[in-house]
Amino acid sequence: MIFDKSFNLPIVKEYISSKQMYKNSIYIPSVESEYILLIIRLILKNGIIPILLQMPTSWWRLYKKEKKITGSAYKEYVDLKNRSNKEEIDKQLENTFSFIDKNLFYKLEEIIEKNNSLNSYFLGELKLRKALKKYSSNTMIQSFFKSSDIE
Repeated sequence: MIFDKSFNLPIVKEYISSKQMYKNSIYIPSVESEYILLIIRLILKNGIIPILLQMPTSWWRLYKKEKKITGSAYKEYVDLKNRSNKEEIDKQLENTFSFIDKNLFYKLEEIIEKNNSLNSYFLGELKLRKALKKYSSNTMIQSFFKSSDIE
C-alpha cells in the first residue's frame, strides 16, 4: 500500500537553515523541526484514507488495538519529544510552520500522546487537512484513488 503524500509545504528554506551538525559528520534539521514534521506525518498517515486502504478484516483488529501507533514510528515520536524544547517548538510554529495554528498542533500532539482512539486520529486528520489545504495538490478523494490505484 502506498499512500499519496499530496502536500508541498513552504518550509524548505527555513527547514534547511535550522540545520545542526550531527556527530561532526553531517548536518540535520533541528530536533524541533523534525518533531513538528513527524506530528504532521503521523496524523496524516494514521487518518481515514490509510485505514480505508487496508483490508476490511484488519479494520477491527486496528480498532481493538490498545495503541494505534507502535514500533519505530512511536519510538521516533518519543525520542524527538524527549529531545525537543517547547520554546523552540513554539518559535518554529511561529516562523517556519506558521501555516499551522499552535493550538491545532498541540491538539494533534495530544492525540499521538494518548495514542488510543482511531476517531481522534480521523478528526485530527480532517482538521490538519483543512489547515494544509492551500498546500495540497489533491483532495482526500483524489488521494484515496491515487493511493489505491483505482483511477
